Amino acid sequence: MKIKRSMEYDGNIAPEVYNLLHHLPDEVLHNHDYGKGHPLAIYNESLNRIGKAFSKVLDLYEKHNSYNEFSTENHLKLVEEQKELLHSLHAHLMTVII
Repeated sequence: MKIKRSMEYDGNIAPEVYNLLHHLPDEVLHNHDYGKGHPLAIYNESLNRIGKAFSKVLDLYEKHNSYNEFSTENHLKLVEEQKELLHSLHAHLMTVII
């Protein structure tokens, strides 16, 4: 399946879910009743977490030319950063699905 977005047809090239969340009327939201932020803010925070996690993993790879050059300490750090990346991706999917 190919997803196409255009400025002319969609108004922006953001994912459909962004447009949906951006245009939710306040009267259908109950986020304040539960002490939560606007759904669009939650979505954006989730994307930011993924971006930061990807950046940390890529930075670690960039510091070393080869996976074999990782010291034990850096290898453990890489594993922790990869775990955060996977957790952030999982959390984002669960946020979008639920």
